[in-house]
Amino acid sequence: MATVAIIGILSALGISSLKDALANSKVRGEADALTGFFESVTANTRRLTDTLCITYSGTRIFEQYYVGEKCAGGKLDSFDLESGFAVVAAGVASLNSPEGASGTLTNWGESGTTAVFYPKIGLNNVDGEGYLAVRYINGDRYAAVVKVRHSNAFSSRFSRDGGSSWEEW
Repeated sequence: MATVAIIGILSALGISSLKDALANSKVRGEADALTGFFESVTANTRRLTDTLCITYSGTRIFEQYYVGEKCAGGKLDSFDLESGFAVVAAGVASLNSPEGASGTLTNWGESGTTAVFYPKIGLNNVDGEGYLAVRYINGDRYAAVVKVRHSNAFSSRFSRDGGSSWEEW
């Protein structure tokens, strides 16, 4: 009886650890996919030699034309967040000063803010700094794509503690 109880306890601990590992893997994968979408918009900006931007609605992120000083032109492409993810519109405080940032980052998930991509040759097309963060199943795991001024690339970030600390890979 004691052996069965011990095996049951160990199994429960193993299942919990496995669920955590799977959730972490999903969040890292979503961060990489978001970063890939942003890099794709960068490439399209150069290819089209036009100013583009990114907006979102629900769980879909849109690439569209930037017209009249706002992200209001036709949609070109979209990215659907994986099931269980949602854009964080309220911001994540600790993303306001990641390494390399010169000040407070713009949360591209806030109403009225957007990532704007300009047709530049040889440099990252986004002026300034900002991020778009998504949360996994209303929990404490977040994925983010981040652009800081002194970097010519977007970076993927991952947090498993509610945004208190972030890993970059």
